[in-house]
Amino acid sequence: MPGQQPSAGPQQSEQAQGEATNLTGCLTKAGSGQYSIVDDKTQKHVTFAAPDKIEPYVNQTVELSGETVTRGAATSFVPQSVKRVSASCQAAPGK
Repeated sequence: MPGQQPSAGPQQSEQAQGEATNLTGCLTKAGSGQYSIVDDKTQKHVTFAAPDKIEPYVNQTVELSGETVTRGAATSFVPQSVKRVSASCQAAPGK
């Protein structure tokens, strides 16, 4: 039926596979269209591409929800939503 999601089948292994991921930490700008966050829980540093609408959240503590997508040997984070946790970073990098 139209509008229904197909169930995961054997084709999924040939496509990019995504895993739901939540990251909470200080959002910083890493370059044109590139942002980074260090997850408070795992201390993992993640750099990712995002649209400019995320710009107002730079230098704030945020919770990002999205997917970690693996294509071959490359893994990338694809943010889907952002929520402000604090208007500032608790421990700003390099300060």
